[in-house]
Amino acid sequence: MKPRTRTRVRLAAMGHTLRPTTGDLGPYPYTELDAEIVDFIEKGRREDGLTPPSPLTIFSRTVNPPGLTHYQKHKTQPLAAYHGVNLPCTQPFAVGPVGVPPSGWASIEPSDEQIRQRGLSNSNPLRYEVSVPVMVAELIETASLFAVTLSNLSSAVGSTYLNVKFGWMSLISDIESMVKLLAGIESRIKELNSLIKKGGVRRKVSISKKAVVVPFSNRACYSNSYSTWYSDGTITYSSRVWLTVRWKPQRDKMLEVQRLVASREELLKILLGFKRNRSVQIWEAIPFTWIIDYFTGLQETLQAIENSDLVVPFDICVMRERRIQVSTRVRPKSRDDTYYGYSYATPGTVDIVMKRRETDLTSSDAFHDLLRFGILTPGQAQTIMALLLSRRKGRIRI
Repeated sequence: MKPRTRTRVRLAAMGHTLRPTTGDLGPYPYTELDAEIVDFIEKGRREDGLTPPSPLTIFSRTVNPPGLTHYQKHKTQPLAAYHGVNLPCTQPFAVGPVGVPPSGWASIEPSDEQIRQRGLSNSNPLRYEVSVPVMVAELIETASLFAVTLSNLSSAVGSTYLNVKFGWMSLISDIESMVKLLAGIESRIKELNSLIKKGGVRRKVSISKKAVVVPFSNRACYSNSYSTWYSDGTITYSSRVWLTVRWKPQRDKMLEVQRLVASREELLKILLGFKRNRSVQIWEAIPFTWIIDYFTGLQETLQAIENSDLVVPFDICVMRERRIQVSTRVRPKSRDDTYYGYSYATPGTVDIVMKRRETDLTSSDAFHDLLRFGILTPGQAQTIMALLLSRRKGRIRI
């Protein structure tokens, strides 16, 4: 890669003055735009066919100065002593170096480590949220409790016993929860298979967006031989941070999901049957043994996935966009006594945009666990625990 720097400056002019001694002067020049871009060119493609990301900095400043108009005349003279029309006034950071927030940019931006933590945690397509071995054990136990409970219903007498002993509607609700859990697990496995099939995915994650406003007052913005004008206004410092990362799976073999789909569809059919038939035979038809067999067979595979870095982050880029916006108002003046006249001014602005891309960020052990595979959300794990508790309480002991 080869570094490159490009700059641009645009000048403008406005306003004029009229004095009896000098005549009509103006317009007066000012810098309306200055910009700089530092990037890299001649980047070669890697073995995977992609162009590697590179550092980038962009600076852009646009200035719209306040336009001051004022008129002064001596009461004994026939001509105006000074007449200025739309004269450009100065503003904070309109030229030269720019400032920073009172407590620095770090006061409104997270640290580099926080950016990486949040970015990798929220962008990982297979985020590590619940331990796979723990999840599988709890899910098998849940299905086992259902199977044992339901097998003992062969000695029950119709739905009356179910209503008294178990709470029919509560049990139906539990079965519905199981259907939703299977759908969530099915979706996550399909997401993994899609990632493996595509060979990776690129994600963008918003990290933070904050701003602070700092007022200023009584700042000299224009002077001539007659007087000095002052201005008031605000400086707004804002920051937006985001992270982009490409995730690539190490595993190349997709997981079988058809058995899980069949179990979920069978449960759905039986749930529909509850509305028409409440017999014990319906309960005994629920395919909990299928679910137990499925996850027992899948357990070793899922454990192996968690024990390895299934998806690896690379091409990690942190982007920072910092803006400084200045808003300026000039204080007007009135003349009396020997000189009389008037003054007014249009408001002015300065808009500064600074963008920076940082690359080649390495992963640290502090967020190694964020790179692992997770199959359930915390809410789904809580549902499993609730089912375990409810089934243990309602279990028939023979």
